[in-house]
Amino acid sequence: KSLHDYDHIDKRRECVVKLLGEFKLTRSRIAQPCLVLEYMQWNLSMFAEFYENNVIPLDILKYIIREILRGLEYIHFFGVVHADLKPENVLISACNPKNCSECPDRKTKCSKLHVKIADFANYIGTSGNGTYLIQTRPYRSLESILGCDCERPVDIWSLACM
Repeated sequence: KSLHDYDHIDKRRECVVKLLGEFKLTRSRIAQPCLVLEYMQWNLSMFAEFYENNVIPLDILKYIIREILRGLEYIHFFGVVHADLKPENVLISACNPKNCSECPDRKTKCSKLHVKIADFANYIGTSGNGTYLIQTRPYRSLESILGCDCERPVDIWSLACM
């Protein structure tokens, strides 16, 4: 079963980007798999640019971190380690994209933000199979640097580095 089979069961699922479909793009006899994901307006790095000196207000930042932790709790429950958590892989929308023309500001209500973890291309299972040298360098955990088995805590380390 995939994570998406549990959509109706667990509200933490809302913190993981939704897979809408898939298809193969064939070029020069090579079939390239493609995923269709739900639309999100910004990644976390882009979102920070709306604020002076790229400093997201504390109340909004706390909300974003809480939502990321909810998403991590969800994927970790199913034995999935993201293994590449970084600002570019945290997606944010401020409202319904069909009706939204404004950028977020200090008055943006946290309840209007949708925060989701994306890009599971480097994910690993928690079977302890010796995977190492994962994660983007600035967010890389000590376990990964030392070549140890990488489990759920590597995602928490990456979140703390962000």
